Amino acid sequence: MPPFVPNAYMLDKHRDKGKDWEIYAWCVRDAIAKAGGFGLCDQGFKDKILYENFMLGRTDTCTYNGKTWTVDDFSFSSSKKSYSCLK
Repeated sequence: MPPFVPNAYMLDKHRDKGKDWEIYAWCVRDAIAKAGGFGLCDQGFKDKILYENFMLGRTDTCTYNGKTWTVDDFSFSSSKKSYSCLK
């Protein structure tokens, strides 16, 4: 990718994203995702930690977007826990 330099048009067009540095960060993230064919995840860090703890068996519940999953909601194929609550 070529160097990414903020300009007045970019800052005005995406003013709803926040302050100048937030707009620049959002635009760079979007450009990298598009150029690399990556998907974007807007899930918060706290939610990621809760999900990780659930997936690693550290907790028996996982709440996301108002829905709560418990270990009982999933069937297990072995003694190791293998389940997913976020898709």
